[in-house]
Amino acid sequence: MSKHHVGVTTKLKKDIVVRLEFVAHIHVKDALPPLVSGGNATFTLPGEGAVPILDCLDYVLAQGYQGGISLEPHLSLIPHEGTRDTSVERRRTYINYAQRFINLIDDRLIRPTPEMQGATA
Repeated sequence: MSKHHVGVTTKLKKDIVVRLEFVAHIHVKDALPPLVSGGNATFTLPGEGAVPILDCLDYVLAQGYQGGISLEPHLSLIPHEGTRDTSVERRRTYINYAQRFINLIDDRLIRPTPEMQGATA
């Protein structure tokens, strides 16, 4: 795993600040590093791996990041590793992954108020 998968270190924070203006979107995925999983990185559901997802997202958002955030499950379909499954399995995996991510960030989500939705009292 590369340095951007191991957490929000001081060096990484400096790298983020310097490069953030060039970032168009962020891919979110979680994993256990090779030392823990015994070989290659083992991809996990959000919050089950070694990646401090919330710390990373909090940091880039605090730096003014306004781009897209997408999920990259790497659980049932990993094209560059030749891992494939049926579309039904893949669909279930993606839904489960998205739900786990929502649960992880739930307390950080901004809930729309009636004013934000354009409703009148």
